[in-house]
Amino acid sequence: MATREFKDAVESTAGRVLAALSAGGLPASKTAWDMKIELRVPHTMLHLALGLLIAQGRISVRPDGYTYSVEPLQPQTPA
Repeated sequence: MATREFKDAVESTAGRVLAALSAGGLPASKTAWDMKIELRVPHTMLHLALGLLIAQGRISVRPDGYTYSVEPLQPQTPA
């Protein structure tokens, strides 16, 4: 996979993560394991996508047993 294709795949997965967190119209917390199963993506790709979203300030993660919970963050509006 070329560099551009790889970056596109990570960004696409990040978009799918955000969509999964807001399914049903309300932001929800899900575990990384649940998202891996739901999205059917390799764990490495999921973790790269989560890292991108953390860096962008769009999600937060916290320990949850042997995995971690992922929660969407509300976008900050300028004052």
